[in-house]
Amino acid sequence: MLIHSLFHRVAAAALVLTCTVPAIAGDGPIRKLFVDPEARRVELFEALDEGLISVRVVPRDELQAQFFVSNKTDEPLTVEFPKAVAAVPVLKQFGQNPFGQNPFGQGNNFQNGQNQANRNNAAQSIGGQIGASGQQMQNQAVGQGIFNVNSKAKPSAKGKSKVLGGGFCSIPPEKTVQLEIQSVCLDHGKKTPTSKMIYELRPIEEHAKDPALVALFENVDLRSGSRPAIQAAAWNIQNGLPLQQLVRETISGRHETYGSGNHLLNAQQLITASRQAARDGNPTPETAAQSPQTASANPRTRTSR
Repeated sequence: MLIHSLFHRVAAAALVLTCTVPAIAGDGPIRKLFVDPEARRVELFEALDEGLISVRVVPRDELQAQFFVSNKTDEPLTVEFPKAVAAVPVLKQFGQNPFGQNPFGQGNNFQNGQNQANRNNAAQSIGGQIGASGQQMQNQAVGQGIFNVNSKAKPSAKGKSKVLGGGFCSIPPEKTVQLEIQSVCLDHGKKTPTSKMIYELRPIEEHAKDPALVALFENVDLRSGSRPAIQAAAWNIQNGLPLQQLVRETISGRHETYGSGNHLLNAQQLITASRQAARDGNPTPETAAQSPQTASANPRTRTSR
């Protein structure tokens, strides 16, 4: 199938998990991921809706963000992550002034708030995959297990059958785990995200303008795949950006352009495969997810902060 020939089987968005409860030092986030076999299992967005957890997204740039999940209950929870997510900038929220109108006029705090809102408004949305950080993966012994993104989860509490791809990990009562989101930009030409901006997490299906974008993120490997090709494909699908417009554009953080190498050819292959996958419906684990091939032999509403 076309999907077979154009995507490598997804694995890097998976979480590396151990089977022992980690030692928790102080009140900082837990970085050593684990699974508690006795913990209640909850799906990420359903748990958010029910107030069982809270999340915080702290972007580094358009390619990566830190991701924190806090257990707000008095029992351990095992949180299941979807294959892909979106994170979008939101306006800073201000509490109501107990004195009614701003007693200091339309300056100072009000102006600072407007500046923050304008900065957020001009920032990029990002789409990506939740997973363990590279350091977390290195710290785990080989053979302790990677949760395969193609594994099928049991039906959720709401009776919906889910195919989860981002893996899962457990969180002790009233504790926080730290992961990361590997991502790409979804708004060509807008401001690069920074850690000072406020982002919220959303299901990728809610933010995607085209089902092909969902298929793209559910089938590529953002950790080890061709990030420039994935970025170009996302801009084309989400923003309608012609690939030829990127020929001379410099790749973020690199001294090369999208027109060099096979980036745009790979992007076109990804676009074609993603549109086919969207038309065919969710591909099964056996037929889905191969990452881009090169044509030659040389071959980055749930309040987050």
